[in-house]
Amino acid sequence: KKVEAELSKKNNLNISANLNSNFIEKLTVKSKINKKKFSTFVMNAKNLNIKKVNDYMGFSRLSGLLNFSIKGNTYVKDKNSILKQLNGELKLNTRNMLINDLNLTKLKSSILDIKNIEDLLELNKKVFKGNTSIKNQEMSVEIKNGNLKLPKTDILLDDNKITVTGLYELAPNNININLKYNDGNNKLLSLFNVNLKGNIKNIQTSLDYNKEKTDQLLGDMLEKKMKKVIKDKLDNKFNDIIENLLE
Repeated sequence: KKVEAELSKKNNLNISANLNSNFIEKLTVKSKINKKKFSTFVMNAKNLNIKKVNDYMGFSRLSGLLNFSIKGNTYVKDKNSILKQLNGELKLNTRNMLINDLNLTKLKSSILDIKNIEDLLELNKKVFKGNTSIKNQEMSVEIKNGNLKLPKTDILLDDNKITVTGLYELAPNNININLKYNDGNNKLLSLFNVNLKGNIKNIQTSLDYNKEKTDQLLGDMLEKKMKKVIKDKLDNKFNDIIENLLE
């Protein structure tokens, strides 16, 4: 790795640093720290290798590259205060990223093929096999008192429009992300959401759904299907009667 740094001190301590390593192509930081150890800073990163970082941290759910910028402030008294008193805005640009062990395209097709309760119970066997591509896009995250909050945001995963909300607590490394299909043409899809929750070294992924509304919608779908089957049988029987009368 390579580090270049410049320091200047008058009333404030001004820091400018450049870094590159096996984890990241380029990282630049500019910071001003006053006598009360309050720091304002701007950080920019290019091509952060998510897989290498995750291998180091013991987290395997993401891979690919990430560009990001942070404009923020915090107190630099110690590591704990730096993280817990961090505030600002984080902008992310994803590049060829994957969510591992989550297959949203397969889940979508399986949901659309649901015909009964048994099909519903089988969904868990399909959603966690395979990967999901995060399309190259930009996201904005609010940083408040060491918590990274992703507000309700529409993103593209594979070719699916997904509404995502998220919270990441920096100090304990806990994460809570919810993914929900955003498809105005299908009511059933909108009733399902995928939740990723826990410490980043041991994230639990679950598939949740609104049981009452899903059961009702499946019941309505089954009722319509049965009505169609009965109608088709009556139509066929009527046609047979007409043909017999005409003979």
